[in-house]
Amino acid sequence: MLKTILTNWLVPAIVITFVLLTASLLAPRWAGVLGWMMIFFIFSMAIFSVVRKQRKLFRENRISRTGLARNIFFEVTVILLTMIMAASLGRVLTEMAIQQFGPTLLGFAAGIVFGLVGGMGVGFLVKRTWGRLGIRIKSSST
Repeated sequence: MLKTILTNWLVPAIVITFVLLTASLLAPRWAGVLGWMMIFFIFSMAIFSVVRKQRKLFRENRISRTGLARNIFFEVTVILLTMIMAASLGRVLTEMAIQQFGPTLLGFAAGIVFGLVGGMGVGFLVKRTWGRLGIRIKSSST
């Protein structure tokens, strides 16, 4: 079952996100706690996938122990910085959207859309940059 979840991670991630969003709307006092739980869950899954990927490379003797530690540290640091940048940009764009549309349902929807687009934009840029860096790191470590 874990292998199925890891190969099809998008559906559980979307379901968990909507469950947490709905729960935060129904229980606004718990919104902060639920948000931190979601961030912790996402970051934990990212670390788990990084360690799994790097461990596979280590077992295939493609990287050394120091390379394993370096790659895990580097990837986890980049993921953490990406999450911070996406959250910061998403928050700024959400506040701008709410200021433009006011505290209405339209402003709420626009804030969600603008925040998601900002966060996805940061993720897209980091993924493109990471792909280019990954090629250089892979060729120099082998």
